[in-house]
Amino acid sequence: MPVYSLLMISILFEVAGTSLMPSTQGLTRPLPSIALVLCYGVSFLLMTKVTQVLPTGLVYALWSSLGIVLTTLVGVVFLGQRLDPPTLLGLALILSGVVTLRLKETP
Repeated sequence: MPVYSLLMISILFEVAGTSLMPSTQGLTRPLPSIALVLCYGVSFLLMTKVTQVLPTGLVYALWSSLGIVLTTLVGVVFLGQRLDPPTLLGLALILSGVVTLRLKETP
């Protein structure tokens, strides 16, 4: 499987785990808590595989920044959260940073 596909799957598992946080009620509800831990475990496992091929800094920058953007979208779509102008600006800056990193990586 191509390395960027593994990274994207890792990011999706991280977003799923983060999105489960409210339902764990402080890790007091067993099933959502177990699901959260499993999601993060799979995410980190895949990320360790990706760092065998790509530079760790690039991997973590992509993983964290895309995770932030996707988690924000999950909050808007599924949790009824709203985006204000500062949040939109921050997301735009994050995405521009991701694009810049990706362009740097392209020969």
